[in-house]
Amino acid sequence: MLISSIIIDEILYVNLHAEQSFYGTFNADQLDISKNIITGIYAEELNLTVLEEVFEFIKINKSKINMVVLEFQKLITAQKNLYELVNKIRNENKFLVLKNINSTIVEKLLLNDCLGYFENDSKATMHKTFLLDEETVSKKKLVKEIKEIFDKEFISKLGTITIENDEKRIHHSSSVYLNKFIDVKKLIVNHKSLFFYSCYWLAVEMNNEKTNRTWNIEKGCKITLLCQNLNSSFIASILSSFLLLDVITLDHIGPINKVYNQIESKINHGEKYLVISDVVCMGTEVRIAKNIIEFSGGKYVGNICLIRIMTMELEDKYRDIESVFEITKANNPIDFKISTALN
Repeated sequence: MLISSIIIDEILYVNLHAEQSFYGTFNADQLDISKNIITGIYAEELNLTVLEEVFEFIKINKSKINMVVLEFQKLITAQKNLYELVNKIRNENKFLVLKNINSTIVEKLLLNDCLGYFENDSKATMHKTFLLDEETVSKKKLVKEIKEIFDKEFISKLGTITIENDEKRIHHSSSVYLNKFIDVKKLIVNHKSLFFYSCYWLAVEMNNEKTNRTWNIEKGCKITLLCQNLNSSFIASILSSFLLLDVITLDHIGPINKVYNQIESKINHGEKYLVISDVVCMGTEVRIAKNIIEFSGGKYVGNICLIRIMTMELEDKYRDIESVFEITKANNPIDFKISTALN
């Protein structure tokens, strides 16, 4: 299964680092463990199996695809036996573009002969847009950035997992009314690949040190992911695999409004915890989890979620949070509304 394959305007986009991270982590039982150590999003080498998956997907969906864009960002090297597969992919499609590919991988894929042709810079150590076909030059302007394509796809699926409330629906943990309900279970069940891809982007952003957040996830860091319900436990399990972190679950937080004494024993004194959520609206459940962590002697670091409803101005945004998508006043594709009896 490919998690990053998105076809828009007959262009197939594949994020090879996302595929390598996913396959090497969640299909380790199919690999030679002595040669394929699980590295999560810290994977740096593209291997044969991943490119074979891409090729098979292209063959099956050939009628829908006019151009293929392979994104190499975050990949530093590649196995030496991939040249034939690249040629097969190239022959299966009319146009092929390699994005953000470095000179090391170009050499490993035996593509040095293409340097100097089709607008490729032969002196560059990193090729933002590596063209392999003369006709591709005219189509270069059609190629979008891989994150932009993901965001567009996520927004399109957001509408399909949003349910309209026929009557005023009281938020289960805050004293407000919501006009819509975002059902993350639908994303997990109906759009499984996109769900995994969303978790990948969330993991990448959690690892991004070039932010104004108060924390950052580094390989080998001692931060534990803490989840509060079934949806967040699934998200946490994926993130833990991508980021090589531990997870604990607190079962009775949120709508049940009951916390058992045993929860205290799960929190280790002095350890750092990131609270994982699916959708955060008013933040009540996150605050409950924070209080439990700190009361039990742990250190609350921040909150991670798939979707966040921003109820404050962006300049006042908390610096200890991260999410895949934020619904704001200026960016509200599902027309999500919060109201009170005072409205």
